[in-house]
Amino acid sequence: MPVLVSRPLPPLLVLTLGLLASASAEAAPRIEARDAGRGGVFVVVDEGARTVVGRSGAPSATLPRGVAISSVAQLGEDWLVAGTRRMPAGRELYFARGAGGAVRELPLPAGRSGRLRHDPALVVDGARLAGAAWLEGDREGAFAVLWAEWDGEAFLAPATVSPVPPTGTQLALAATQLADGRRLVVWAGYDGEDDEIWAALGDATGWSRPLRVAPDNRVPDITPAVVATPGGALVAWSRFDGEEYRVAMARLEGSRFLAARDLGPPGSLFPSFEATAAGTALLSRDARRGEWELTTLSADGRPGRRARLVAGADDRPLVRADGSGVVWELGERSAISSWD
Repeated sequence: MPVLVSRPLPPLLVLTLGLLASASAEAAPRIEARDAGRGGVFVVVDEGARTVVGRSGAPSATLPRGVAISSVAQLGEDWLVAGTRRMPAGRELYFARGAGGAVRELPLPAGRSGRLRHDPALVVDGARLAGAAWLEGDREGAFAVLWAEWDGEAFLAPATVSPVPPTGTQLALAATQLADGRRLVVWAGYDGEDDEIWAALGDATGWSRPLRVAPDNRVPDITPAVVATPGGALVAWSRFDGEEYRVAMARLEGSRFLAARDLGPPGSLFPSFEATAAGTALLSRDARRGEWELTTLSADGRPGRRARLVAGADDRPLVRADGSGVVWELGERSAISSWD
C-alpha cells in the first residue's frame, strides 16, 4: 500500500505550488497539461493564471491570461506549449516557445477555415517541433481534424487529416511521431451510431484515410492516448462494456492495428502513457476502488507490474517510477508505493 510521506514537499512541485498558492484556499493550484514522456515540463493553473514549470521543478514563465493549454513538450532546455484563446470571432490557436523566463509566441497556421480552433496536439521529433494537429469547425459538435507541418520558422499550409463527419463530431486528439518518421494522430469520432477511436498516419506524401483502431462495436469508445514504440505505437482508451467503462489497448504494427483488448478492470478511465525509469507505463483511474493505477508495459503492450494510490479523481498524480517502486506527487503531498 502507498505510504504518505511527511518529508519536505517533492522537488518537482515544491517551488511551484509554494509560489503559486494564493491567500484564499478556495481554489487550489492544478496541473492543466504536462509532457509525461520528455522531461516533466507542465503547466499549473492557479486562479486563472498559468505558469510553465520546467524540468527543475521551478516556475519558468507565466503565460498570458485567457489562454487554455492542451499540449506541452520539452525541447532540450526549451519548452513548447499549445492551446487556445478566446477571440471576438470565436476561438483561436495559441503556440509559444520558452526558455528561462522568456516566452515567444509562434506564428499561427494560415488558412483558417472555421470559426473555432480547438485542442492542438504538439508532435516533436527529437529536439525539434515537427508540427501540430488540431480541431477546427464553425460550431461545437462539427470539427475536422487538421495538421500543419513546422518548417523551423513557421507552420506550413494546413492539411485535412479527417473532414467534418456527416453526423456527430471528432474530439480528444492525441498525436506522436513514430520511429520511422511518420506521424500518428488519434481521436474519438462518432460513426453514426456511437463514438469510436480513429487514427491516421501521415508522411511526406500526405495522410492515410482514417483507420479504426479497434473493430466496430455498438458502445462508446472515448479519451484515447498514444505513445510511440520501437515497432510502431500503442493506443489506449476507455471503452464502455455495457455497464461501465474500462481501459482498452491496441498496438500499431506497420499500418495496421492489432490485438485490441481490455487492459484495465471495470471502472477504469482516463488512460495516459508515462515515461519512467521502469520503462513505458500506463496511468489510469480505477473508479470502483477510488485509486490511481500505474502499470508497466512491454513494447507490444503486455501489462507487467502494477502500483496503486488511493486519491481523489481530480488529483491526477505526477509519477516517477523505477524498479523499486513509484513516487506519486499530488500537489503538496507525495506518496511512495511498491510494485504489486
